[in-house]
Amino acid sequence: MEALPTVMAAIRRHHDLDMLGNDGDDAEMHTLVATGLVAEHLMRRHEGLDADADWKQHKERVQAWLLVDDDELSHWEDELAPLLDIT
Repeated sequence: MEALPTVMAAIRRHHDLDMLGNDGDDAEMHTLVATGLVAEHLMRRHEGLDADADWKQHKERVQAWLLVDDDELSHWEDELAPLLDIT
């Protein structure tokens, strides 16, 4: 049950992307918040939607935290496309 407070904190702070990388916070929470934004970004791309404001403003910070580059994100997008088509 230790993960529950971390998940709750990540949900509460999912738009507080300026906190990524700050030492005073739980690293696992940072990863959950960053991963959530990547998931939303990939879903929006799959749906043909423009990138949202959070992605435009915090893309570099999120990618740096998760240690992923644009090529890796493109690979994830390709891998996830068939799963996102399931209804």
